[in-house]
Amino acid sequence: MPHGTPDWGLVGPKATTFGLDDLAEHAVRMGSPHSFDRRGDVMAADIFDRGMGEWSSNWNGVLAAVNLWTGENRQGPLCVALRAGSSANGWAGIGRSVPYTVRSRVGLEASIGLDVNTYFWQWAITWRDGVRLWDARMRYDFVNQTLDYWDAGGLWQTFATGVRTRAWSGVWHTGKLVIDLTTSMYVRALFAENEYDLGAFALQNFLPSTRVELQVSMVHYGVLTFNPVGKVDSVIVTRNEP
Repeated sequence: MPHGTPDWGLVGPKATTFGLDDLAEHAVRMGSPHSFDRRGDVMAADIFDRGMGEWSSNWNGVLAAVNLWTGENRQGPLCVALRAGSSANGWAGIGRSVPYTVRSRVGLEASIGLDVNTYFWQWAITWRDGVRLWDARMRYDFVNQTLDYWDAGGLWQTFATGVRTRAWSGVWHTGKLVIDLTTSMYVRALFAENEYDLGAFALQNFLPSTRVELQVSMVHYGVLTFNPVGKVDSVIVTRNEP
């Protein structure tokens, strides 16, 4: 029985092995974190194997902290542990700027680890075009088991319910948010095995903004009075999403 094509061409099937004509698949097999959703051109991808690098950290609340973590990682030897503060509005997060790009559809993907006292995780893309500031966010609300987006009026709106996961050591959940910089609209969200159409929803925007930049962030919020540790790994920023 033939087994695909040889490495050096697309014809002439071999009998003992399978050929490979998909370079995206090849990259994943070589260790790329870009395996959950391969759409888009990668602008930045980080598994934190060399530390925080370009990422900055910030937090709020009693005993909040951000640290590298060496156990139960999604990929590689390190991930980032975000300890949310135990006081009101306690959180911890990381963020970075990415090279400003031509206007296209941009995505933010990240894998998260939950704590039993996680409130929610937030994916955020902030875009400044020299005139306006655009704010796009998605959150996974672990307490209420919902997925929400940040609407044009600055309020959370639920777009999926009954999104059930477990806070279990070493178990990771991956989510991705895609927005359109040409239309200033949401495009889609992915979480675990499901994809959601957000194309009818506009991004929140503010005037004025003289800066030109594109930033992404991941933020972990905790239940009041607890210091839950959420973990984040395999963060990917894309452009030219279909």
